[in-house]
Amino acid sequence: MNAFGPGPAEPYPAADATAIADLFGVDAAAVAGWLDDGLPHAGDLIDPMVCTNWLSWGRLDRAPILARRWHVYLAGFRAHRQGQAARHRVTWNRSHTLYLPEAVISADWWLPDPIACDWQQLEQCGDLSDLRARSAGGQWLCRSEPSTTWEVHGSATVVVASQHGNCDAAVVSAMRDVVAEFRYGYRRHERHERHERDEPRQVRKEGTCLDCALALGSHLSSLGRAWQLCAGLTARSAVANAHYWLLVEQAGGGWVPVDPSIPAIARMLGDDWQQWIDAYAGSLDAWRVTLACAELTPAGAEQFVSVVPGQASAAMAGGEMCDAWACIDWVCGETVASFSIDPVDANS
Repeated sequence: MNAFGPGPAEPYPAADATAIADLFGVDAAAVAGWLDDGLPHAGDLIDPMVCTNWLSWGRLDRAPILARRWHVYLAGFRAHRQGQAARHRVTWNRSHTLYLPEAVISADWWLPDPIACDWQQLEQCGDLSDLRARSAGGQWLCRSEPSTTWEVHGSATVVVASQHGNCDAAVVSAMRDVVAEFRYGYRRHERHERHERDEPRQVRKEGTCLDCALALGSHLSSLGRAWQLCAGLTARSAVANAHYWLLVEQAGGGWVPVDPSIPAIARMLGDDWQQWIDAYAGSLDAWRVTLACAELTPAGAEQFVSVVPGQASAAMAGGEMCDAWACIDWVCGETVASFSIDPVDANS
């Protein structure tokens, strides 16, 4: 099974210096200076994700708009770090677009709904248009007619609450070890053969929140600790994005949330990442909608397939099956999210 991508519909394609200058809100001379100082490029084209990563580690003063976005993102979690409890009713307005190769005969597309869990109560979900089938914990959009672009729209309402707790010392230590070496950044994810230990399951010391979560999970597995991968999204319109974190089984029993990527971002920005570890070891903020959680074995586990939001599998005209891994950049398409958020009394 091969992977497919969005082709000409790629949301962040490589671009020339003029387009990069427009994207980052700087002048052409600034981009020329970046190139002189070692910004990676291929001929006349620059990958926006590579550029973002290059700037984000120690060069944010050269891209004020990017710097502001990163600091706004982190600032949104400071109330949680300061121990403030929150409970919100979140209405998630969803719009999803899937881009397919022209030779597609049919495809399945998994668009997960929010799930019920300790920190999240469901009030309404499941009204995505054009749905042909439903699976546990999510929805399959199954289409048989050829089409290069599919679009669906819907909404869901959940009440999400912050959790404040603690992890045992071994988990905190593992989290510190991983974050201290992890280099946060954007990259494109791809899915391949389901039964193989393929690209997304490799342990990496750089990459997205998914990579960071899997790196911590691998470290915990080496310590004999059970964990689950959680998939969801950050429920804030200005910085909405797919997000991954873990649930870890405590030494004394029970499961607690652990999110290593927020401290990893803080480390990238030169913030006190040790304090962010204290805030996210055993705790969870009220700014995320949870879509799926599944336990993984150290060998990779087939359950991993079931937690991927936005994943699509397509049958090609030549009989070949293609698969797409959808994460930060959604690879085969894109998602647009907006949120209406109302405070909810903690006692209600």
